[in-house]
Amino acid sequence: MPKWWSESTKRESQVRVALALSRVGLGERGFNNMLFDHYRSLSPTAQAELMEAIARTSGTRGSRVERLMTQIEGQLHVEASTAVVKNDSPSSWNGQMSATAAALSAIMVAKPDHPLAGRLAKGLMHARQKGRWENTYTTSKSLMALRDYTAVHETADATANVSVELNGDSLIKEAL
Repeated sequence: MPKWWSESTKRESQVRVALALSRVGLGERGFNNMLFDHYRSLSPTAQAELMEAIARTSGTRGSRVERLMTQIEGQLHVEASTAVVKNDSPSSWNGQMSATAAALSAIMVAKPDHPLAGRLAKGLMHARQKGRWENTYTTSKSLMALRDYTAVHETADATANVSVELNGDSLIKEAL
C-alpha cells in the first residue's frame, strides 16, 4: 500500500480485499477478525462490506454479523417507503449512496428477509438523478445491490424494460 495512505484508508482498502476474497470463496476468517476489531473506525460503506465478507466466510449467524447489522441499522434514515444509510462524510470515491448499496448487498447475504431490504432498494432507485447515481463506482455498487435484491425478491417470470445509453446515444433497449 502507498506509504502516504492514512490508517483509515488502508483499513478501508483491506475491507474491500476481504470482500473480494469472500465473493470468490477465498475469505480468510483471521483477516476478517482483524478488520472487525476496528469496525467502529470504518466508514458506513466499509462496515457493510465487512459484514458481507464475514457472513460469506463464517456464516450469517454470529455476534460479529449481528453487531455489524446493528451498527448499519443505526445509520439508516427510514422514510415511509424508502431507507438510506446516513453517510455524513462520503469520500470522492464512495459516493453518498455507496453505503446504501453496500448495506443492501450485505443484507441480501446476511439476512435476505430483513424488513427494510425493500426500502433500501427503493432508496437506491429514488437517489438516481437523470437515471444515474453520482459516480461510476456508486453506479456499479448500486446495480450489483439491486441485482442481489431482485435475485431474492423478484419472481423469475417478471419482465423489465432495460435501456443503456452512452453520451445520449442508445446502445441497448430490450425487454428482459
